[in-house]
Amino acid sequence: MEQETLFHLIALGDKAADTLLKLRSDLDEWFETELLSNNKYHYLVALIDEYASPNDLPRVDIDETGKLKVFVIDIIDEPRAKEWGNVLSYIWIPKEGQYGTVKDLFQIVCRDSLLVHGLISFDFKDWRKLASGANTIKISTLHLDESSVLQLDEWPVDCTTDGKYLIVLGSPTFQKTQMDEYTKGLNTLYNRLPSDVLTYWTIVGKELAKEVAYIALIQLCDLAN
Repeated sequence: MEQETLFHLIALGDKAADTLLKLRSDLDEWFETELLSNNKYHYLVALIDEYASPNDLPRVDIDETGKLKVFVIDIIDEPRAKEWGNVLSYIWIPKEGQYGTVKDLFQIVCRDSLLVHGLISFDFKDWRKLASGANTIKISTLHLDESSVLQLDEWPVDCTTDGKYLIVLGSPTFQKTQMDEYTKGLNTLYNRLPSDVLTYWTIVGKELAKEVAYIALIQLCDLAN
């Protein structure tokens, strides 16, 4: 039976192609296997720059909402959500720290949160709910150790009321005493978020790419606001 992948990634435009080339170098084998194979896939991910237009997209299916089953990641200087209004998800990544955000989006969200089975049930349907529409994204990460986990109440992150959030706790081991401390830190960060916003959280550990514990806050804000 032919294998199917959740996503298939393409690059549209020279800058996007250069970024994809760097991602292939920086990320592990999973990136090729899960995103760049010739297998059938369910959703297209298009990394685009200023030279790309919706007409450049290959033929893709339409979902039940009437949108193309495409996640667009735009690395142009200014957002253009209206131009890409026919896709399921449009995510604009600002210029400052842009490549790091793109890399974290694939590593932390795509691989660690969606492709690795976590202790907490966070799945594609949840990500789709967070990412649908037109959004800008910010990803903040912190290496976790005995010192930093106690400082999460002072971690300088911008928790705004117009955001949608995903908290990811990654640990290469699930040793109980250590995990108790890490989950206390996760709860500290969770409690800092506005109470009336869409928030998910997940704990992942199996097959982490790097043997380093971390916590990440993924914030998506509606570009219409």
